[in-house]
Amino acid sequence: MSSTIFQPLESDLITPYGSPITLPEDLYWSDRFTWTAHDQTIERTLDGAILIHSAAKVGGRDVTLTAAADRAWVSSATLALLVAEVEADRPQSVQLPGESAMACYWRHWDTPIEATPVFIGADYYFVTLRLLEA
Repeated sequence: MSSTIFQPLESDLITPYGSPITLPEDLYWSDRFTWTAHDQTIERTLDGAILIHSAAKVGGRDVTLTAAADRAWVSSATLALLVAEVEADRPQSVQLPGESAMACYWRHWDTPIEATPVFIGADYYFVTLRLLEA
């Protein structure tokens, strides 16, 4: 059974860029609960008073998809499709189980895909995918 689906978002002409990529069900959103909906800075004035600036975040939530050890094998063919999507640098619609679809961008500053062979010479890889919700 598969759980995560990547679908390139459609252009203004409603023409799909590519086909959906289905990933193993063992991938999970590892930083789902580390995000907070507000941001805050704290400063001290010269007389020692505290100034707190707080605002709601509009977007920018990290979406890191990873797996526990020895889980979520991805074939080299699927990995090649994911790498092509990273190189195309276009927004993705990511559908996780029990969640509505999210528009995401690849986190190029944070190594968007990390892949390690299951064993040397294997056609399967353990992957970590790093995206940012728009």
